[in-house]
This record gives sequence, C-alpha cells and structure tokens, in this order.
Amino acid sequence: MSQTPKTTDNDKNHPWSMQISIRYLDESVCKADLWLGNSHYGFEFDDSPFDLITRSLSDLVNEVPESNFILRDEFQPFLWIIKQNASQKHLLEVEIRSHNPSLDPNNLSKEYQTIAQFTVARDFFIESFLIELEKIATQLSYPRFAKNRDSGTFPWQTIAEIRQNHRRWKKTQRQG
Repeated sequence: MSQTPKTTDNDKNHPWSMQISIRYLDESVCKADLWLGNSHYGFEFDDSPFDLITRSLSDLVNEVPESNFILRDEFQPFLWIIKQNASQKHLLEVEIRSHNPSLDPNNLSKEYQTIAQFTVARDFFIESFLIELEKIATQLSYPRFAKNRDSGTFPWQTIAEIRQNHRRWKKTQRQG
C-alpha cells in the first residue's frame, strides 16, 4: 500500500472528497486506488473482492446502519468499516484498518490499526463503488476477459439489484 502526505481535516472530512478506482487485471489480481483529498492509498488484491463489496453495498442501500468487508493483498488484510452517521443519516463514517503480519511474524496480535478515516455522503459512496463495479462488468464482457473467466464468478445480478434499489432509495430521499 502506498500513501502520500496526510489530508487536512477539511479535505478528509468533506463528504465529496473521496474517489475510488478499481481495476480488474486478470483472474487473480485486482487493483484499487482510494483518494481522500490529497492522500492516496493503493491496494492490490490477490482474491476477487467483488462479492464482499457488493454485499456491503447491498447493506448500505437497504439502510443497515453498519457494514464491513475485508480486502486482502499479498501482505495484509484491510478491514473497511462503514457506519451510518448517527445525527446525519445521509452521511457515512468510513474507517479502513490494516493488520500487517510481517510486523508480527508469530501472528500474536490480531489488532488492526486505523490507516484512514473519513466522512462521505452515503449516495456518493454507493454511487462511486457502483460505477467502478459496472465498469469492470463491462470490461469482463469483452472477449479478451470473457474467454478466461467462469461467468458465474462475478456478481452481475447483485450489482443490477443494488443499482435498482439505489435508484429507489434516491427517489424516496427526494420525496421525503
């Protein structure tokens, strides 16, 4: 994971300061970049994170107050904890924690350290991840990717359901 200098409190806590980019490279590697204001976090995953991410997005669309998922790279897992803001329901509090086993070779400590924490608009967070997942779904339909993949390994239907439920949720927010 790479990281540039820390964000200011204004950048870090602004509900629109998050940007996520996910790239699917092949059957076993996925890369993601997260920008929080001026800070950059890069992740490379050995396993496919799509089911975990879509489960969490589904929770958020269905207004579950807290959701989480773990993304693993070669060296360490990253625990994403997403909580609804108690006083402002349209905001999410996101915390990313890591546990670096190389610093604890005997794996005695199971504790995670917070590496990033930010507030983001719920709609913006869900939409940002959906756009990235839909981009990957489109790429996987190209022959270059499709010929080497089992069509049942990507959560196509779940993403479509999340998109539909998210549209419904946004409509009720505008009416309410």
